[in-house]
Amino acid sequence: MKIAISILKYFPHGGLQRDFMRIAEEANSRGHSVTVYTTAWKGECPNWLKVQILNPFAFSNHGKAVLFHKALHKELEKNPCDVLLGMCRGPGLDFYFSGDDCFALNQQKKHSALFRWVSPRIRTFTEMERAIFAPESKTKILHLVEQQKKQFTEFYGTPDERQYIIPPGMNPECKRPDNAEELRAAFREKLGLSEDRLVLLCVGANLKLKGADRVIRAAGAMPKILKEKITLLLIGKKDRELEHLAKTVPVEIRFEGMQDSVFSYYLAADLMIHPARSEAAGSVLIEALSCGLPVICTGLCGFSTYVQEAGAGHVLYGEFQQDELNAAMESLLADRDNLKYLSREALDYTQHTNLTGRASAVVDLLEEYSHGTR
Repeated sequence: MKIAISILKYFPHGGLQRDFMRIAEEANSRGHSVTVYTTAWKGECPNWLKVQILNPFAFSNHGKAVLFHKALHKELEKNPCDVLLGMCRGPGLDFYFSGDDCFALNQQKKHSALFRWVSPRIRTFTEMERAIFAPESKTKILHLVEQQKKQFTEFYGTPDERQYIIPPGMNPECKRPDNAEELRAAFREKLGLSEDRLVLLCVGANLKLKGADRVIRAAGAMPKILKEKITLLLIGKKDRELEHLAKTVPVEIRFEGMQDSVFSYYLAADLMIHPARSEAAGSVLIEALSCGLPVICTGLCGFSTYVQEAGAGHVLYGEFQQDELNAAMESLLADRDNLKYLSREALDYTQHTNLTGRASAVVDLLEEYSHGTR
């Protein structure tokens, strides 16, 4: 089977990009040929994957997205595929991997009808989304969580028969190994962190979007006895605004930059804080749980349901309140025995829950479509 996958940009550290690569790897392992169409590629590329760079010129991101999809379909006219999977919004897709929340609904909440009408960016991206979710569309949609499906169905009236909920796609290598304590001690020593330090972890390519500023403020609001013990590790792109904010807080804060693997950080940390402003799913949440790391996150994270079901942390529901995050963090950090209990709950839950089946489920659907059974 010839599979084509479209993604606007590829770089090694993005969540959507990791999902794309795992799906491509699964398809290749089954003997299918995979071609990816993108505007830019950064990082290594496996020799079995064919990369087609389509980089049309435009003065705006939305203009470039439109031209990219036009170029994509011209290429597919010359080199047809059996199935086209889109990892970015656009018309003419066989399948769409729904990695984001409803764009049109979010813009409706933020802007007036007049502003949405006069904004070419909002109009363009809304139409690209509508091409996928409108009732008359043929595109089949792969949702990460049930609340995504509900959101799009209510806004566009998308028929149920075109929508699928796929399982999480956690990296299997993130499961806690038998020698986890040994690895934890070694990595803490490498970082210069003694075992009595309370290590907090915040992860995200876009740290501000994932609520790192909220975490910094919360760390600064802890009682003096806790502030003296806290080390906050921020993994993601450096941000000048966050760096400036960190200097105003009397807590040890380290910007670790982008990391190819976060696994060692999961083992070394005592608590993950993820008060994201936007997070359709949040693979870092289930990766943390699988390493035995308790989690505090906002309820709008799609995978917050796993944190709640595991009973391994705290979920902040409703409109974000800084005081609520501060109180939740203080409550957990003040009781190390409770942190250890939550760690055991996380491990027990993740050992009995399928958190790694996404790529396999997606390729199953692509194969069924190609064989005419979907």
